[in-house]
Amino acid sequence: MFLLDANGTYLDYYPKNPTGLYVPPEQFLGKNIRDVLPSDIGPAVVKKFEEASLTGDAATIEFWLTIQNVPRFREARIVQVQDGKYLAIVRDISADKQAAAELKRSNRFIQRIAETLPNFLFIYDRLERRHVYMNGGITAILGYSVCEIRGMGRDVLGNLVHPHDRPGLEAQFSKLENLGDNQVLHSIYRMRHKNGKWRWIQGSQAVFARSDDGQVRQIIGTATDITENQRTQEELQLLSSRLLSYHDEERKKVAEELHEVTAQNLFAVTLNLRSLRQLEASTHLHEDFRFRFDALITECEKLCERSLREVRTSSYSLRPPAQDQLGLSSTLRWYVDGFEKRSGIRVDLTVDEGIDGLPLELETDLFRVVQEGLGNVAQHSGSDVAIVQLEKYPAEIVLRIEDHGRGLPDLTNEREAEDSVGLGIPEMKQRLRQLGGRLEINSTTNGTILVARVPINSSNQVKLLTR
Repeated sequence: MFLLDANGTYLDYYPKNPTGLYVPPEQFLGKNIRDVLPSDIGPAVVKKFEEASLTGDAATIEFWLTIQNVPRFREARIVQVQDGKYLAIVRDISADKQAAAELKRSNRFIQRIAETLPNFLFIYDRLERRHVYMNGGITAILGYSVCEIRGMGRDVLGNLVHPHDRPGLEAQFSKLENLGDNQVLHSIYRMRHKNGKWRWIQGSQAVFARSDDGQVRQIIGTATDITENQRTQEELQLLSSRLLSYHDEERKKVAEELHEVTAQNLFAVTLNLRSLRQLEASTHLHEDFRFRFDALITECEKLCERSLREVRTSSYSLRPPAQDQLGLSSTLRWYVDGFEKRSGIRVDLTVDEGIDGLPLELETDLFRVVQEGLGNVAQHSGSDVAIVQLEKYPAEIVLRIEDHGRGLPDLTNEREAEDSVGLGIPEMKQRLRQLGGRLEINSTTNGTILVARVPINSSNQVKLLTR
């Protein structure tokens, strides 16, 4: 602290830390500020004395001083204490200035990162219902400027989010009330670009700030444009769907070929063998030759009968003849009867009423899932019993296939598990995926449960009818 007169002459001082003085006391007591302080600082400090004298309020000035060869940043607060005398309180604010500079650099660094991100980064205040921060990523994704988004105010979701996705997104946001500080919510939805086209967005939200009562006040989130990824996924799914359709069509053609051509040829061979047997009976042949001839015909007849049964079984497995005429429930019962005879595994089949009103494509996919599921039971489970339940609910169809066998391999590595049981599980998943459904697998050493779920909705029906 320094006591000075109206002209800026030092009258007295009190040093909290004498080492912090610019010059020793003998070099400034009785002298004017202009003569003691550097020429670029002294006059400015004197002006602050004049300001304090005119206003009667404290005047403040900040300046650099080199003390003991170390630049220090000082703040001088000057106030008039009595007529003609002033008190100047000077303190070292170098640490504060350094912290402020570091914070400024840090903020600039964060700001530069935020502005160069390809994603939309935002902070949303749930009480004020507005975005308090947005980076420029919104322009790259949706074409709108930050000012245009701010101008929409509370109507951003209503204006830009696809109507079909809005309820789900709002339901997702409602979960933020109970979200922990280390949790992140993820969602996928569509937003309308400024040019009118819809863009697929993948969003992530987390708690950024809470109010005094612990309620979530602000959320921080990112939005990434995944439109091209979605298009690629849709194209791959469409390709897989087409491959499955071609596969089914080829199965149908092979089944018809086996049934109409191969089976008929085998039956014709059987008739020819019967004719040979009749011819042999009416012909005088040597006894040894007759015995050998009769044995060969018998063996050929047995081979033809066995081949004919196998061809018919393969034909029916490729394309069940009852499905087109009798519906899914009768087809499943027919298939289960044959499966029990071929495998020796008892199957308990339960099918809800009303299943037979489904589109043919859906019935085909559900039948194939049962076929693949029972095939896995026969090949891998070692179980002597299987349970198949097909149930229809208002919103979905649920197919359940259960066995009491040894279970599938470790499902924590899904790819290895699928490789070990062949193409059955991936094909089942793809069939269900194209219907908007999913496959759930629960396998232990006591058995395996496959649950296929297919939603019943108008968009699903359109996909089925236009597949």
